[in-house]
Amino acid sequence: MNLFQNLRVIFAKQICYCLVLLN
Repeated sequence: MNLFQNLRVIFAKQICYCLVLLN
């Protein structure tokens, strides 16, 4: 897995975590 895909996965996890905290 290249660096760009890895960053995108981390970014998606951060967004999901923020959405869980907001709910």
